[in-house]
Amino acid sequence: MCSNVDAISKQNAEIINPGDIDDLITLEERRIRRLFLQRIDEIKTSLTQQKIEELVEQGRIQDVFAIIEASITGLVVNIIQRIIASANFTADNLREYVANLSTDMREQVIGTEEEQEIVFDPFSDEFIIEAKVKQNSFITSFMEEQERAIRRSISFAIERGEDNTGIALAIIAAIGLTTLRVEAVNNFRLALERNPTEGLRRELRDRRFDSTLENVEVLTNAQIERMVQRYQELSLQDRADVIGETEAVGAVNAGIVALFFQQALIGGLIGSQFAFEWRTRRDNRVRLSHVLMNGQRQLLGRTFISGLGNRLRYPGDSRAPVQDIVRCRCIIVPVLMVL
Repeated sequence: MCSNVDAISKQNAEIINPGDIDDLITLEERRIRRLFLQRIDEIKTSLTQQKIEELVEQGRIQDVFAIIEASITGLVVNIIQRIIASANFTADNLREYVANLSTDMREQVIGTEEEQEIVFDPFSDEFIIEAKVKQNSFITSFMEEQERAIRRSISFAIERGEDNTGIALAIIAAIGLTTLRVEAVNNFRLALERNPTEGLRRELRDRRFDSTLENVEVLTNAQIERMVQRYQELSLQDRADVIGETEAVGAVNAGIVALFFQQALIGGLIGSQFAFEWRTRRDNRVRLSHVLMNGQRQLLGRTFISGLGNRLRYPGDSRAPVQDIVRCRCIIVPVLMVL
């Protein structure tokens, strides 16, 4: 008769193929990126130039923020749905994995020889609380940054002597951007006004204008507006990339943890038999604080510690500082522990 170690060693310790996790993240990244851009487009459609001018004249800039927040709340709901989708994906993989275990092994893993139903319940108290935390965290962080960006854009317009129409256009241009991105757009405009060749130093410029920048000494106002508008559009697309990548990694990994945590709570499996293994992409883009985390394992309910000393439940954990989560591409792979 095989020993426990022999029995387990004959099984694939990885409960989910890491490649399948990567594929799911890629899919969700594209979806979230598209949803973000759709939300921003909806906001700009709702907040017309005329409407914003009226709100500016009436001193009701807070109404602009309220409209943006209402739409972004919809985006967070979409992200939470992606967490649920990942949890269902994990349930499918765990169900198949357990079904292929020997009778003895199944008893060790789920506490019984009988097959158990493995499904994710998105209406459990624990997940509802986690979803609310995620929603509040995302909205608070997004709106604080959005308000700063819009106020900076307004200040820049006022400094240049713009009227309410110019201020309204500045507000529209800032929607969806961070303060740093608004500053970059403003600096790009100033550079074009000073010396067109300075625009060639900006990474997010539309390179179709390079020949013009190289060959003219002074740009017309129309040329500057066109180039700045494209810079704004490309900056927004770049931010969509950042949000898509960051939120997809967080959502997929959160769903994996949520399924295992829920199953352990209801007795669907014995949590101590499983661990999560942190995996990086092992390329030159991996941040230094995550390099040494590759291959680390933690039992269900315990946290990983990054090279910066931050605790993370999983890659992309929204409770962790931004230095450890923005554009993180790591994954966690659930594995069966060898006793």
